[in-house]
Amino acid sequence: MSLSLSNVDQTLFDAEVKKAYQSKGFILRDYVRMRDNVEGTIVSFRKVGSVTAEQYGFQSAVVYQDPNYNKVNVTLNPYRAPTLIDDVERFLFNFDERQEDAQLIAMALGRRSDQLIIDALAASGTANTIANGGTGMTFAKVRQVVQYFDDLAVPPEQRVIAISAAAQSDLLAEDQFTSSFYIDLHAIKNGGLNGNFAMGMNWKVIPTMTEGGLPKTGNIRTCFAWHKMAMGMGLGRNFSTQIERVPHLDSWQVLGKIFANAVAVDAVGIVSIAIDESV
Repeated sequence: MSLSLSNVDQTLFDAEVKKAYQSKGFILRDYVRMRDNVEGTIVSFRKVGSVTAEQYGFQSAVVYQDPNYNKVNVTLNPYRAPTLIDDVERFLFNFDERQEDAQLIAMALGRRSDQLIIDALAASGTANTIANGGTGMTFAKVRQVVQYFDDLAVPPEQRVIAISAAAQSDLLAEDQFTSSFYIDLHAIKNGGLNGNFAMGMNWKVIPTMTEGGLPKTGNIRTCFAWHKMAMGMGLGRNFSTQIERVPHLDSWQVLGKIFANAVAVDAVGIVSIAIDESV
């Protein structure tokens, strides 16, 4: 084999990573404000305040109000997922190692993308918090999330809630999420809440991830609900692959890379929900 992979091999690998990138992982990517193809290392998201209409007297001086167009910055960081393809060994398998490696790299990048968003939610410092109260995820806690959103006038469009598998199990034990008397969700038929729309929110179940997943301390897990415009994510590059010869290993090094980060733009639109997964 030549000392450099052909353009055909590089193109095929890129295409396979791209295909997997779109379909594996990236559970939360569609539920944040996205800025991609960023030039440089810093992305700014704008946040505007509000003004009020006040009574005035005729011929009185106008008192102007400042809606405070603030910006929230996030610094992009590089991430990579590496693997090796042996010159000869790849011809000894009864499967396409290149395709398998592409899937592994894509899923690693996907998990990292989700983790960046989760970490930004955890660092948001939101004042909208629901204590665990010695209980798991309950319908009462979900109602409290909706109450927070409604009371703070968080727009109903594009609200999302990310929960753990244990939280989903708790809710599937409650009639409000399984009985047609309350809701026509077909949660049991579909195997769970993931991908459903209920209580005015899009539901996402976050699995266990080597990168960390939803924060957990002891038995207490933190789940999050937010409005899409309250979170921002910047991408300097959607993905790229780099294939290089490693002579001393008689193999090809394959790297999948992203340059990204996420940030909470408006903590008012974020709710943290603590649950006890031991009960």
